[in-house]
Amino acid sequence: MSPVKIFACRRWNATGISLVAGETYVFSSNGRWRDWFVTCGAEGYSKGYLKPFEACRRMPKAQWFSLIGCYGKDPRNCFDLGYIMARQGGRYTATQSGELYCFANDMPCMYFNNHGFVELNVRRD
Repeated sequence: MSPVKIFACRRWNATGISLVAGETYVFSSNGRWRDWFVTCGAEGYSKGYLKPFEACRRMPKAQWFSLIGCYGKDPRNCFDLGYIMARQGGRYTATQSGELYCFANDMPCMYFNNHGFVELNVRRD
């Protein structure tokens, strides 16, 4: 499967990738994106001075700018792809079926200062 560009400035990035419940996938990424002046990869970042705002992120428990995957555009059905790639070797078993949408984890009102993209690679294991 060809890499898919996930743009930091988009609240939702359609990938055209359909996940199937029960199937295991391996995710990897290339590139770096930028949140105002902080550059990072899909694993995201943490900064002490942003701690008071963490609850305002779209996915509060995930790092700033971690790559988040969702089944459709449903915020209740999101998972932390950045963490999965950084800490679990990129392996993920789909919990439901649906099109994969992605975004950089940020505050909903702050996408205007986001720049760049990461390339997401997905293969069925």
